[in-house]
Amino acid sequence: MKAKKWNYKTRKYEPFVLPSNACLLSEDMEQIIQCANCEKEIKFGECYTSLTIHTDNILAFGYAVCEDCYEVERKEKQS
Repeated sequence: MKAKKWNYKTRKYEPFVLPSNACLLSEDMEQIIQCANCEKEIKFGECYTSLTIHTDNILAFGYAVCEDCYEVERKEKQS
């Protein structure tokens, strides 16, 4: 699945290939998905909305990522 990832250094989106079980949204908070970044399996309800990995369209919705990846993204955004 195609997506785009924001690069804070270049201030541009770069093409990004999502894991096969990455998820944008789900009504089932118990659904097991893959973190869009590190591919770790996690329940959708325990995920965060990515600050950098977005849909490949003009609206740029964030994919679900694990807490560890979200913290890395948050720190990158602050620097």
